[in-house]
Amino acid sequence: MKTTFFLATCLSLLGVTFAATSPVFVGCYAPGLLDNVVANLLSGVANTLASTNGATCAAGCGTLGYEYSFYNPGITILTITLLPSCYCSSSAAIGSSGLKENYITNAQNSQGSTCQNPDIATASQVTLTGCYNAATLTGGAVATSITNPDTCFATCKDWKVMAITPVGTGGTYSCQCGTAVTLGTSRTCAANVPVLYGNVGGTASLAARRRRMAAIAGHAAPENKVCPGSLSSCLVNVPTVHSGVSFECIDTQAELESCGGCVNGYYSHQFVIGQNITFSGVDCTSMEGVTFGAVSCVSGQCVASRCRSGYRLVNLMCERDATLPTQRQAATIFKRSPLF
Repeated sequence: MKTTFFLATCLSLLGVTFAATSPVFVGCYAPGLLDNVVANLLSGVANTLASTNGATCAAGCGTLGYEYSFYNPGITILTITLLPSCYCSSSAAIGSSGLKENYITNAQNSQGSTCQNPDIATASQVTLTGCYNAATLTGGAVATSITNPDTCFATCKDWKVMAITPVGTGGTYSCQCGTAVTLGTSRTCAANVPVLYGNVGGTASLAARRRRMAAIAGHAAPENKVCPGSLSSCLVNVPTVHSGVSFECIDTQAELESCGGCVNGYYSHQFVIGQNITFSGVDCTSMEGVTFGAVSCVSGQCVASRCRSGYRLVNLMCERDATLPTQRQAATIFKRSPLF
């Protein structure tokens, strides 16, 4: 029976401070990794701790400020007994060869059960969904090639779902972020099998949305459709050769500042700086006569609920009150009438 290592990440990888006792499962690794761990212990890159299970190993490494923990449950091979051991590291890429995929094994421990313990499977922000024969993510950038899981956790921190797939034995992973996922059947975690995570901290804030769309712009899919579903790919501003091109995916049926279309123009994969830009939509906040905060975008139309003085609400829009000049004229005539 092969010995396997537990690999878990502390949430400092996400750019947010979380409890060190909330690790996230990354994968299982074969004994060949041990050589690299020992070599790095001698160079001070990693640390070793006494531990009875993966959870205490991860907690101990997190307390010491390490980002990764490696737990070996121990195994007896013929007359040699390997005791449970815990290793800590600041990176998932340990040793000259790193955690290459030839070290990744099927997810089984010395008793033949899954190497993923439930007590270390979830975290405050990122949760392990599982391993599948297929995981199709939508709403994000196309998959990118990375050499360290750290990169994927950092890249996908604003997205709802992420998948890390060990690619063959070449020492690389495939990383993809998205807003939704279609899953195949459940599989044992191994090389070339996607590991899916859910990120409850993924936000819909403007800053996060622009970061996500910037990632898409850098790794756009070849289709003409840029944004998922009914979202429109709207330019953030009118691009120049100096500013470059940036866009965001917007629901123009509800976006207050780009209601009914893209006020700065539409982006597509064929977009070229300097070409004619198609503008549409309305910035509802700039509508004349509307009281501050009293307008919304409903089904692609600006809808006002209150108007400033001198305006009146007509068909859910604010128009100048045409009766006001007549009233002033009538008052003037009334004052002058005694002179006749």
